Amino acid sequence: ALTSQSMRVTGSIKELSYYAAETPYVPVACEMMWAPAEVAAKLGLPRRSEVLYMSGTRGRRGQGPFAFEESYVPAAFSAGLSNAHLRGRTIFSLIEVLHGTAISEVRQATTAVPAPKTVRTALAIAAGTCCLKTARLYIARDDRPVEVAITHYDSKKFEYRTVLYAD
Repeated sequence: ALTSQSMRVTGSIKELSYYAAETPYVPVACEMMWAPAEVAAKLGLPRRSEVLYMSGTRGRRGQGPFAFEESYVPAAFSAGLSNAHLRGRTIFSLIEVLHGTAISEVRQATTAVPAPKTVRTALAIAAGTCCLKTARLYIARDDRPVEVAITHYDSKKFEYRTVLYAD
C-alpha cells in the first residue's frame, strides 16, 4: 500500500536485464538452505521450506563491487540452477530458460538501512554505514513467486535514478 512516505514507479523487466549485462556478477555462495521466515512468507512457502540460496557481488569493470545480492529460489525451481557462471545474466532469466516459465511481474521496494555485517564484508564498507536495500519478488505468469532477491548497494558507489514522463 502506498503511504505518504512511498511512491510508485513503473519500469520494465528488460531494464533489470540491461542492468545485469552492464554489471558483472561474482558468485560468493550457492547452497540449499531453510528459507528465512520473511523469505518463506514472500514466496508463499510453509515455514521450514528449502530454498536455493545464492549470493554474489556486482560491480563495474575495474571499479570493484558496489552491490551485494542474495537470491532465494523455491526448491521447485532450483533444479539445474547455479550462480557460478552468471556473469552479466540474471537468476530470473535462468529460471525462465531452465523451467520454461515466464516472469510477468517484479515487485520492488527500496529503503535505506544500516549495512549488515555480511554486506560490509563483501563491499568493504565501514560499520555504521548506511546502504540502499532493494527487495524484489519475481512472479511467473501463472502467479507463482519464483525468486526473492535482496540487494544492498554501497551508497558511495551507487545511485538509483529514475526518469519520469508526463502522462
